[in-house]
Amino acid sequence: MTDAVVQISTGGRGFLVGARERYVVTASHCLPRLPAPDPGAYLAQRTFEALLGPLGGACDVWAECVYADPVADLAVLAAPDAQHFASEARNYARLVGQRTPLRVAALPLARKGKTEAAEWQGAGRLFSLEGQWFECRLRATPRALWIGDKAQAFAGGMSGSPIADADGAALGVLCTTGANPILVQHLPRWLLDAIGAPPLGQSEAGA
Repeated sequence: MTDAVVQISTGGRGFLVGARERYVVTASHCLPRLPAPDPGAYLAQRTFEALLGPLGGACDVWAECVYADPVADLAVLAAPDAQHFASEARNYARLVGQRTPLRVAALPLARKGKTEAAEWQGAGRLFSLEGQWFECRLRATPRALWIGDKAQAFAGGMSGSPIADADGAALGVLCTTGANPILVQHLPRWLLDAIGAPPLGQSEAGA
């Protein structure tokens, strides 16, 4: 699990997902800036210089922002365009190529009654600044993932870290001490398909 976590130059973190193509998921507030809301923007406008690096190492790897949601506080990075930034794309490949990405898991949201909102509760794990995983309790609704009963306190610099389930699969991204984005809920369908993530699980029966 630790192998999938990388550092971001702003002081936050990100983590790898995907198999054939490796993406870095992080909190959008960890980016130096948000890309302009323009599908036709130049590559340079959504490519960040010296953004990524290994934990405890230099952040000298470039990355392109391929998705950002400032409301959910979620962003996804990928390799820079190889035609325009050939050496930078190779550096990205070297950073992510020898690392094991996290599997993205669905949440079995369930309703206990006809009038109650669907939710899920279970054990989770968070990644401390000291590089250790610690336990917490998670509660999910269709719109957010909440953290409680954590074994350690939150600290600055943990933003962008994965929120994992008890089996080590990524469920969400640590953004705040309150509501956090759920990967299978807040990522677009094309990206979920690209990383092989299951759809958000919902059932009218008990979890």
